Amino acid sequence: MDTGNFEMSKSWEDAKELDNVGIKRCDELTNLIVAIREQIDHLNEQAKSLREDSEKYEQELQRILEYFGKKNWKTPSGTIELRERSSVKVPDSPEDKKALFEWMQSKGIFWRYANVNSQSLNALYRSEAEIAATEGKEFTLPGVGAPTVFTQIAVKKGR
Repeated sequence: MDTGNFEMSKSWEDAKELDNVGIKRCDELTNLIVAIREQIDHLNEQAKSLREDSEKYEQELQRILEYFGKKNWKTPSGTIELRERSSVKVPDSPEDKKALFEWMQSKGIFWRYANVNSQSLNALYRSEAEIAATEGKEFTLPGVGAPTVFTQIAVKKGR
């Protein structure tokens, strides 16, 4: 049996197609996925720790360079530069958002900068689609089109 192109039967009661080779392969793949995800989690923890160490050293170096009035520091392993940046916060209150949007519209740039977060858009779609379904109605979100439906694996570790 070629498990690489195995097509799932309509019900698990018809799973006789999943002979020992298929069952063993499913077990192997599950074990591999769980082991790889555990490695990824471990590496992410290491990366977080390294980022924290780097930030601590960067802050120390920045204090030293600022104390001596230096804007950069060169070594054979690399160059550090102090750069000034500015940053504004996205408005939180409805009033502030309205003021920003009205200003962008007055400048004719609203459609260039107005954006919707993908997760927020999907949450909105699911919520509205659920309401429409309870009312027995079809739902479409203007300008968005029909959702793309896909299947993904959810991994839960054994106990």
